[in-house]
Amino acid sequence: MKISQLLIFIFFAQFTFGQNAFKNKIDSSNYYDYFANGNSQGTITTARLSKAEATPIILDELEKAGFKWLSDNSLYKLPSGQYIVLTAYCRKSNFGFLYAEGFPMMPTKATRGKNLDQLYKNALYTQVEYGPNDEANFVSLKTLPSNILMLAQNSYWYQYSDNQKDNDSLVTKDVAIKILRQDIQKLIEGIPKPK
Repeated sequence: MKISQLLIFIFFAQFTFGQNAFKNKIDSSNYYDYFANGNSQGTITTARLSKAEATPIILDELEKAGFKWLSDNSLYKLPSGQYIVLTAYCRKSNFGFLYAEGFPMMPTKATRGKNLDQLYKNALYTQVEYGPNDEANFVSLKTLPSNILMLAQNSYWYQYSDNQKDNDSLVTKDVAIKILRQDIQKLIEGIPKPK
């Protein structure tokens, strides 16, 4: 009886370890090589990490790196006098992250790290300010100060299918989170840690 249980374990373990090896070899340098565009047995959906999903990850990476006095959704005044809402801000070191939402239909290597404003509006970032009479004012920024780092939602895509066999070879949400963490780590490498 024990031999049959061992054989069953080995049979299923090979698939699990094979999937983990596949997911582990994906990183920010080869991410787009695994985009599935056809050749599936089911319907494949491409999604991106939302700002609500990305914010705790950004804060977690900043905390792990030793940064202090962290906050999310912080109103920040630019040198021009304009205000923007930063996704994450480190008050003690005076730098923050902007997670720019929006994306083109299909992710491509050429658009990695760029948001819709950069791709189509000749701006680095655009936000909407609403007034007391429901008027909307679109504020487009062509530059950001060096202490504001931008992450584009467009870069953090993942795929899933209604067919489990497809899911075994797709870039998962966990992989997209890993890519986001890698990008954050690269961006904060040169920022001095607070004492």
